[in-house]
Amino acid sequence: NRLKGSIPADIQELRGLLVIKLGNNSIGGMIPEGFGNIELLELLDLSNLNLNGEIPVDITNCKFLLEL
Repeated sequence: NRLKGSIPADIQELRGLLVIKLGNNSIGGMIPEGFGNIELLELLDLSNLNLNGEIPVDITNCKFLLEL
């Protein structure tokens, strides 16, 4: 999908998302806090990105996350 830039912090407002596939794009920077607010998330694909920093601890709030 040729996305560029960074992951917006307000992605956490999309609380009904089940799948987020951002892999294989030109996305860099830090993983924003707040992914834990997307509690129904089942799949988070951040593969082959230019991310730095740590995975936010609040990701543990995603009780249905099967694949990271």
